[in-house]
Amino acid sequence: MSTPSGPEVQPDATDVVDNRTAATRCEVLIVGWEGVLTEPVSLTELDHEVVDEVIDRILDTVDRPDMIELLHQLREEDILVILALNSIAEAQEVLATRYLDTGAASALVNSAMVGHRLPESAFLELCLEVADCSPDAVLFVHHDEATLAAARRAGMQTISVEQTRPSSVQSAIETIRARFGQ
Repeated sequence: MSTPSGPEVQPDATDVVDNRTAATRCEVLIVGWEGVLTEPVSLTELDHEVVDEVIDRILDTVDRPDMIELLHQLREEDILVILALNSIAEAQEVLATRYLDTGAASALVNSAMVGHRLPESAFLELCLEVADCSPDAVLFVHHDEATLAAARRAGMQTISVEQTRPSSVQSAIETIRARFGQ
């Protein structure tokens, strides 16, 4: 597999939550959730109220029934779905329960757990390592142009979506369905 140049990432088993079964198709959808944290935050700076607010913002932004339904449909077709986001470690359990345990996603790559953030090449390299496919088999969905540009430089196909605009989400869903033959 051809991967972009940059620092080598060597995650251990606790860095990425991976809940997949063997995929029969080497096709991958990586959904980068709307930026919840724009800058790295020291966990010592966060109190419980702030943690709860950040988790609520994540869920409010990404819990779109139409998108979650699509993720389930893709998983039923053995398409690997990776959720990639810049978040806090305290959100990991909630995210894993909500998306991995329900089968909406195959793997979760959280910046707080892996030590790299979107749009860093090391974060994208880790996503590609989890995908275990060539970059051209990956469709990366995100709202931020810098992140999309980094994904394209890494060889991935991209779709821009503003998750807070229903028309943008619907357009992205239609494009994703067409890409994966849904």
